[in-house]
Amino acid sequence: IILTTPNLTLSTGGALNTRTYSSVNAGKISIQGSNLVQLLGASPIDSRAASAIYSTTFSDGRAGDIAIATQQYQAINGGVILSSSRGRGAGGNVTINATESIRLTGVAALFQPSLISAGTFDQGNAGEVTLNTKRLIVQNGGRVDSSTVAQGTAGSVRVNAIESVEISGTVPNSRNPSLIISSANILDPVLRQAFLVPSTLSGESGDVTIQTGQLTVR
Repeated sequence: IILTTPNLTLSTGGALNTRTYSSVNAGKISIQGSNLVQLLGASPIDSRAASAIYSTTFSDGRAGDIAIATQQYQAINGGVILSSSRGRGAGGNVTINATESIRLTGVAALFQPSLISAGTFDQGNAGEVTLNTKRLIVQNGGRVDSSTVAQGTAGSVRVNAIESVEISGTVPNSRNPSLIISSANILDPVLRQAFLVPSTLSGESGDVTIQTGQLTVR
């Protein structure tokens, strides 16, 4: 999927996605949004259906890479970018080049934050997340991560923000913080059943590297 446009907005659950259910790789997603790319909220019918750009493998093929180039990227109240593995194939890499800013803020529901992620829910390894920008703002429960909840290994997270990185606040009415993280997460039984996650967690977390002029965590 290749999109070239001055402005791209996905809202109320609108989504772009590629998938593979076989040994063939999923397609890549490339977006050139010269001014603004924004993902806003989730479906009013089902808060789990976020406005999203995602690629997924459910088998041996690799999930697609996701690459976005723009001046400003923002995800508000649950917008999601995700390349993930739900099989034996590896997840894809997620790269955002935003000359001015990247902003993630708010959630659509307790388990649906504004998110940039590469993850694995099975045996395949997760991809890497790379963010290149002037300013990165992650607030009110927003999240940047590469994670595993199964046997696959989480990828690394790399942030290059020339001016500043600000991580602040929590999910509204919750103690769950805004995050930049690479993790291996043990989900409780209810979530494991809901997301069809294998019962054994053996994957390792990756590295987090942040290069910036000013880092604020509050």
